[in-house]
Amino acid sequence: MNFNENIVYRNPAETYLLSLNSLEGRAISARTIKRFCKKVANNDCYLSFDWSTLDYTVLVDLKAHYQKLGLSSGTINTYIAAIKGVAKEAWKQKIITTDDYLHIKNLRRVQGYKSLSGKALTGSDLKSLISYCSRLGSNLGKRNAAMIALTYGAGLRVHELAKLTIDDYQDGFIKFIGKGNKERIQPLPKFVSRIMKKWLACRPSDLKGLFLRVWRNDAISRYQLSCRSIGKIYKRIGVDDFRPHDLRRSFATNLLESGVDLFTVQNLMGHANVNTTRRYDMRGEQTRIDAVQLLPF
Repeated sequence: MNFNENIVYRNPAETYLLSLNSLEGRAISARTIKRFCKKVANNDCYLSFDWSTLDYTVLVDLKAHYQKLGLSSGTINTYIAAIKGVAKEAWKQKIITTDDYLHIKNLRRVQGYKSLSGKALTGSDLKSLISYCSRLGSNLGKRNAAMIALTYGAGLRVHELAKLTIDDYQDGFIKFIGKGNKERIQPLPKFVSRIMKKWLACRPSDLKGLFLRVWRNDAISRYQLSCRSIGKIYKRIGVDDFRPHDLRRSFATNLLESGVDLFTVQNLMGHANVNTTRRYDMRGEQTRIDAVQLLPF
């Protein structure tokens, strides 16, 4: 706590985290701030960190350090954005001076970005994967097939999938809370509805969670799958080097491959910036080679 003119203030890092809309955003920013504190003070507790020592040179040194380590521009900018947020709260509470805050505020982001890692599965790959799950004929197989189909068909993040309830799903649409705590309604391809029907037919209708745990005896439990559990399921699906986020990459890449324009894909992905959507384009060099052959002459 800091005292100024007999007013008791919250720790500025705590105030900044509470100002963020989404729980995921808070968790990511909290980890970032902890790493900052560990690097600067050798203690990752942001509640005990002396934020009055925060100034422009501290952040410049941190930026240079991470650039030297070869961290991606996106990772470094995440650090900068989080500490700038804390600095703003520290300035509001008169813990740092206006000059210090303005210098920190004007620190430039790192330019450029690295392409996203991972892979994009083809439509044929995904169809084979879903067919394999469905052929098992078990509740587990039907659930996994439905999860894969919905994640891919709606371009969902894993944490978005984990929060879905039975009321969020309608035949042809899915309602969910995306980044920035914004509610979105996403249209679904027809194949998702066909696969989801098989899971909904065996799933208890009186339970809230859309995707539930399945015990080893194939009995369906009352417990909703967590984000971590879904991640583990996806990592065991039998595709080499597969990551849960690859289904979202596949969603974007396959739409672009099918001729859907970039701005429509941006809207479907829920991206505020079209440059973020471009990073999900994993079609490769052949797309550029084929494109130039289309030039009229």
